[in-house]
Order: sequence, then structure tokens, then C-alpha cells
Amino acid sequence: MFHMDILGIVSFILTILSTAIAFWKHHRADDAEKQFTESIIQKLPHQIAEQLLHRFTLQNRDLTPSQPSSNTRFSISYADINGDGMDELLVQYPGGVHGSVLDVFGWKDMEFRHLGGLAVGTPEGFWAQDFDHDGRIEIGTKETDWSTDLPYCLAPRLLQWYRWTNNSFQKVHEVKDYSSADLAEIKAKFLQERQEDPPNSIGETRSASHAC
Repeated sequence: MFHMDILGIVSFILTILSTAIAFWKHHRADDAEKQFTESIIQKLPHQIAEQLLHRFTLQNRDLTPSQPSSNTRFSISYADINGDGMDELLVQYPGGVHGSVLDVFGWKDMEFRHLGGLAVGTPEGFWAQDFDHDGRIEIGTKETDWSTDLPYCLAPRLLQWYRWTNNSFQKVHEVKDYSSADLAEIKAKFLQERQEDPPNSIGETRSASHAC
């Protein structure tokens, strides 16, 4: 009787150990899969950026990652713009004659897809930076200040900052990227050019400033 009780206890303990080992293996496999998946998710934007940049750099050795530039033709970088702990892929390129376009790609619903973008009417491009030091990344750019009533090539710029909010970019800050003295100087130059090169009979001007 005592011998049967021992066997029963040993059998019960072995059953518990087997169950615990199976659970541990399953949990370990889940952790390994999770770590593997997270590793892929975190590295994918970096790998795509490096491959794309390498491909386009072979065609043009002057291309550089997303630093502010007055003539950025194509630029690739990555940054965590939505605060989910994973980097998004940032691709910028020219839009129209003078403009710049930014497309953002990242993970959503277990798919790597296009998340959104920005466009401005200047060739200044875009850059990622925590401009207000709140721990979140914003996107900086420059746009034409049309309120000055100046032609495109003379109009000063507005420095703008955008933050990813509710699945889209929202402008959170805008400031003049010029001083009152700068504007006065630009307008004086514009008036001088108009006096030296008045419009013809159909309202056109020969000045390069007016033509731009």
C-alpha cells in the first residue's frame, strides 16, 4: 500500500514536471519568436534605408541622408516619429518645380506600409528632430511666406514643425525664418528692380526675380 502511494506521488510529480517543462519550452519559443519578430520589425526600416540609399548613391555620389539641404533631390533616413518605439522609414524627394515631398513608411496592423506624408513648396527638404525637447520627434521644414506679397524667388521662408498625431502630421509650430530687417532689405531690392525693369504692355517683366 505504501509502495503504491510512493509510485502515485512520483507519477504525480513527474506529471507536474512534464507539464512545467512543456510550458517552459512553449513560453521560451514564444519569447524567441517575439524577439525575432521585434528584431525584424526594428531592423527593417534601417535595412530598406541602407539598400535604397546604396542603390541611389551608385547613381549619384552626392546624395546624403536626411540633413537640411537647399537642393535635396533624394534622401532616406529613419526615426521614431509616432512614439511606438520602432523607427519609421522617411523618404524625401522633389515635388514639382521647387517643392519637396516626404513619405513615411512603417509597421501598422502587422504590415509594412505607407503611413502618411508631407509636402511643401520649397526645395528645403525635411529633417527629424525633437525641437521642443519633449522626448518626441518632430519633422522640420521650410515653407514660403506668401503673406509678404513677394514673388517666389524673393519671398522669405517660414520655419515649420510637424508632429505625428492621430495617424497624420499636424503643424505644431511656425516661426518666421527672417528678421524685419531682412524683409525690409528684400522689399527694397524688389522695388528697385521693378523701377529699373518695369513691366511691358502685357504685364510681363524681364527681370529674373520677377520671372521666377
